[in-house]
Formats: sequence, structure tokens, C-alpha cells
Amino acid sequence: MKKAIVLGGGGFIGGHLGRRLKREGYHVRIADIKNHEFWNHDEICHEFIKCDLTDPKAVELVITEGAKKRRLRDLRKYRLSRRHRR
Repeated sequence: MKKAIVLGGGGFIGGHLGRRLKREGYHVRIADIKNHEFWNHDEICHEFIKCDLTDPKAVELVITEGAKKRRLRDLRKYRLSRRHRR
């Protein structure tokens, strides 16, 4: 199965792109700071990662293979620690 990552998939264009790729048989991973406005995640992707894409560490975690549970926990910890530094 081919894989695709849609950065910014919570918006109109990214959501439609993710939905089309999923229909065409791709394994779709979407990352955005917000949930999609119209569709449930299971309609447009296989994995939805809610993160800040202006953060290079978050993008690195999203694009690496296996960004599932362990890496998502790392991302959440990183976001929490980053908030305390501001």
C-alpha cells in the first residue's frame, strides 16, 4: 500500500486531498493543529496527528515512519514542556 502524508489536512483543500488519496487506496496520515471542519477523521485518513506544524520537532515526528503511540506520547510531552518555557 502506498503511503501519503498531508500536512495541514484540517482545512478545506488538505481534507479533500486526504479523502481522495484514501479512496484511491493510499494509507493517509494527516497532521494539523486543528481537527477537520466538516468530516470525521476516519472519513479522510487512517491516522490524524494533532500538532503544531510550525514546530520542527513536531514535523520530524510526523514524517518519521512509526509515528504512532510511542512517538505521539513523546510529541505530547514535548509540547507540554515547550509551553512551560514560554
